[in-house]
Amino acid sequence: MKYRTVIFDIDGTLLNAESGVTRVLEYTLRRFGKGIPENFDKRRFLAPSMNYSLHHFFGLMPEEADAAAGIYRARYSEDGFSDTTLFPGARELLTDLKAAGVKIVIATARNAFSTGVIIEKYGLSGLTDYVAVSDGNPECNSKYVIIKEALAEAIMPAVMVGDTILDAAGARDNKIPFVGMTYGYGMPNELSAAGAIGLFSSMDGLRGFLFEEPF
Repeated sequence: MKYRTVIFDIDGTLLNAESGVTRVLEYTLRRFGKGIPENFDKRRFLAPSMNYSLHHFFGLMPEEADAAAGIYRARYSEDGFSDTTLFPGARELLTDLKAAGVKIVIATARNAFSTGVIIEKYGLSGLTDYVAVSDGNPECNSKYVIIKEALAEAIMPAVMVGDTILDAAGARDNKIPFVGMTYGYGMPNELSAAGAIGLFSSMDGLRGFLFEEPF
């Protein structure tokens, strides 16, 4: 094995939550007299933190964005989880990594409640060794702080697996390698430019990389 710890993002990496996120976002924006523009690339919204996205992409003032984020999270807890699914092969990969003695850590910009629901719903508690969540920091670069917390529980060498340039930047700033999943919310060219040492379009591709012999 190349790495003794693998740090996974959740959304767009392990979990496909796009339909639930979009539905709840539309509900939240209607409360503020706004909507999602017809040609808006939802991946732009799904990658950063909620407060950041509501302010920068939909024009809510910071105070409105904070209030909207609260509405969004409350609604998501009621209606957002119903149609989320793990990406094909995710559970199997986590299971096999765990069996191989690899430490598995989650690093997500979701809050503790939302992350806990996902871990319970998909039975991931036995497959993860530690979960680092958002501390509510609205800045888009807060992934650095989350990954830093995750690394405090890691056995080196470690690698970050994610799907956005925020994951890549957080890994880079914490001085660990980053691997990008191209089926998520980021663009392959952006992930490559951000320093990804590998890009994979499936869990099978990631599996082949992680189970290679060390360099």
